[in-house]
Amino acid sequence: MADSVAPRPLVVLTRSVDDNVALATLLEASGVDTLAIPTARLVSRPPLQGLSALRTAFLKADAIAFTSRYGVRAVADLGLLDALRTCPCVAAVGRRTRLELERYDVLCDTQPGASTGAALGRALADRLPPGSLVVCPQAAHARPELRDTLVARDLVAETYDVYENQAPPAPVERVLLRARSATALYFAAPSAADRLLSWDPELKAIPWVAIGPTTARVVQGRHGHAPTCVAQEPTLDAVVAAIATALDLSLE
Repeated sequence: MADSVAPRPLVVLTRSVDDNVALATLLEASGVDTLAIPTARLVSRPPLQGLSALRTAFLKADAIAFTSRYGVRAVADLGLLDALRTCPCVAAVGRRTRLELERYDVLCDTQPGASTGAALGRALADRLPPGSLVVCPQAAHARPELRDTLVARDLVAETYDVYENQAPPAPVERVLLRARSATALYFAAPSAADRLLSWDPELKAIPWVAIGPTTARVVQGRHGHAPTCVAQEPTLDAVVAAIATALDLSLE
């Protein structure tokens, strides 16, 4: 009698459509099936202060700091790349944000060793004199770590919401049915857990992996379910390693 073949593990990916692709490719190549259920639709929008106010801020800024590549895309969508390029210091929270700046021919002058808003704030404080103005194009309802760190280091921080995380339509029932057989869920933001579990509360029983400690803490607080594993940093390799640990696999 032939040995039965163990089923491949299934991981539900919950980021936006573009963000699911790279992770899915790595996991699929390593023997893990994936199911993409996007919980975010990121949309550029003018800040409440107005485009002219943001352009003026860019032109007078000592530094412009991005905590996401979507902030870079939003600045491009809003037609402000010319003003961005005049700034003497442009900072990126991590590699992917830096690469997005380079895609628009914008040089990244500052990138911290750790991909967090607080680390970015410290890196800018080490570079700029007290009282310098740092303009932060960000998501609506962005976490305050960058702003708070800049202010604590005697820099002036101005934040402008240039994109927002909107909920996409709920997935069809057959997709949710397949998700119920998943080995693990992956959440890169608390909103991902909120939306997925609102679409199907039964998924709450499935083990999950968090992109970082903030997401882990907030999701556990809201839904009472601790993560199986937390990525060491918000990078693709670290997320793959965390999922491998959660699945008790050795991914090559």
